[in-house]
Amino acid sequence: MEEYKPWKYYKDIFDINYDYLINNNYNTLVFDIDNTIINNRTKNVSYKEIDLFRKLKDMGFKIIIVSNSWPWRVRRISKSLGVKGFGLSFKPLIFNILKAKRYLKTSYENMVLIGDQLFTDVYAAYKTGIKSILVDPVDVYESFITIFNRGRENDIINRGDYYE
Repeated sequence: MEEYKPWKYYKDIFDINYDYLINNNYNTLVFDIDNTIINNRTKNVSYKEIDLFRKLKDMGFKIIIVSNSWPWRVRRISKSLGVKGFGLSFKPLIFNILKAKRYLKTSYENMVLIGDQLFTDVYAAYKTGIKSILVDPVDVYESFITIFNRGRENDIINRGDYYE
């Protein structure tokens, strides 16, 4: 079950210790959107998310979004956050993570994938050999497939038992 164990686990994207990441040469952040940055029913990001992404870029991070969401949604959210994004990624397939690596001209050793799901985000990171950070879902509303996966996740991880 090692493939489903995140490297670190935080309550949300605002609790992540980004200073630790940048100081340890993890300078490339790959974010999921739905229930990681915002819930999957929200059309736009808030100033809170925009400010976080601005701060991260000022710290020297390269940032990209790799999401299973529709491309039109990913384009809108990515543009609001001032980053590039790839949609319809079909994670845990890794083709858009590979595209993100090439686009940002980075290496796997410097990348961290941040997402809310074990069977898509954490497993995709494992398959590419990059670190993963799991966050709690932003909202309880989920798609049918995600509801099914959440039930299976509970057999692997105790949500709320945060660790670094």
